[in-house]
Amino acid sequence: ESDGISESLTILNLNKLCTKEKFPVNKGKKTLSDFDDIIDFVSISPQFKSNNLNYLSSTFIRNASKKAAYYPYLSSSGSLSKSFPYTKTITNYSIYDSSPSNASTSTETDYSTTSWEVSPSLIIPLFYPSQKGLFVYYDYASKAAKRNYNYQDQIAYKTSLTNAINLWINYQLFSIDVENLDLTLKNHKLTLDKYKLGFLGIPDLATSLSLVRNQQIGLSQSLNTYKDSYINLARSLGLTPEKLSIDKKFFSTSSLQKILRYKVPNLKVLKRLSLIRNDNVFYYLNEYLSDLGYKNYYSGSNLPTLYGQIAYSLSGNYSDYKVTSTDIDKYSQDSDTNSTSFSLNFSWNIFDFGKNKDYAEQWQKTAEANLELSKQAAISSISSITQTFQDIKNEEIQLINSFQSMEANKLSYEKTFIAFEGGFTDAESSIDKLKSFISSSKQYVTYLNQYLISKLDIMNGIKNSYFKTFRFNNEEYDKRLLEKLDL
Repeated sequence: ESDGISESLTILNLNKLCTKEKFPVNKGKKTLSDFDDIIDFVSISPQFKSNNLNYLSSTFIRNASKKAAYYPYLSSSGSLSKSFPYTKTITNYSIYDSSPSNASTSTETDYSTTSWEVSPSLIIPLFYPSQKGLFVYYDYASKAAKRNYNYQDQIAYKTSLTNAINLWINYQLFSIDVENLDLTLKNHKLTLDKYKLGFLGIPDLATSLSLVRNQQIGLSQSLNTYKDSYINLARSLGLTPEKLSIDKKFFSTSSLQKILRYKVPNLKVLKRLSLIRNDNVFYYLNEYLSDLGYKNYYSGSNLPTLYGQIAYSLSGNYSDYKVTSTDIDKYSQDSDTNSTSFSLNFSWNIFDFGKNKDYAEQWQKTAEANLELSKQAAISSISSITQTFQDIKNEEIQLINSFQSMEANKLSYEKTFIAFEGGFTDAESSIDKLKSFISSSKQYVTYLNQYLISKLDIMNGIKNSYFKTFRFNNEEYDKRLLEKLDL
């Protein structure tokens, strides 16, 4: 339906095809206006919440293991009983014994007895090596979990920022394709007019139409790419595409200023910061220390356990007697007893055929494996930041050169088109200049994309700019941990 296309299809004896597609505009409740909004979106995503809850659960077991190893605790035992004994005693004496006091007697005793006892005890751990080892395990496991979940959160945030850059870039590419199609249609309309006047032939018209079709194909592809990047961004933010809305000002160059103006530190500083702020490195280091704790748990199981005990016992006994005899009728008996005791207790697993030693060796080797993984993560971190630093230097040159090339090609096309309008040059030259401008404009945006991603990688590697939120750790403590790597 564009000017000149329908007429050109008739001249070239081609079928007329027309399709329409609207640019996607979602009006969800979550509106993205700037790159700074990303952190707020990620922080309420299901993955972010899940990581926080998992870390919180690890702190509870860590606290429980500490209390088991170091804290005294109260223990109590008790009983309550009631009995109903019955006794009957008959005493017979010899008839040859003439003493009256030795006459035969019969006694029946029917009574109930209620007894109770309560014994609270205060247990004080004095030497509990296995539990102390277990606490060290859970303590460092909790620290490792924090670093791991923090690393995952940071990756999720970086993924969302990367997707946001891709969305921004793909929008620009789509806009460029729209602009380039307009230029191509303008060029084709002029070609058609010159054909009608007899200045150009069928081959010129066909070549011009082919360029239009290629631009339409490119526009369709860039639109589809934009839609994909929109879906990817929404998913990384924990949203469905329908719930995400993009404000128009997001696509302005002001959204990129924080990245474009970011000054990359020198390589020496980058290497140092990328190591000390890498959660992956310290995740494995804390896993290493945690595994050593479990090793000590099994090693400590072969050592004696010593604990003190302060006990207080309170008991009572009440009996209600009913006696049938010659001189006693009924009576009751009631007694209370309390006592305090102090004791020092120990237990010792003396021989277990080396079972705990084997377990300890297993965890020693697991610890050594995690130490090696930490070294590998450190080497990878330094190598990655070094490579990115070198890439940025090259991309800065490419970005400047490609911008100048785009501007030069634009000027060349505009001058050639004016000449083509005036009949001073041919259609082929105009089309060639247009192709060069289209190619250089897309190349510039591609270099811009690479440059932005590299800048983002630097920020992510040293937890700066957008990533300051993730610098929770104590760097002085971490420096001491790094000594174990011996790098």
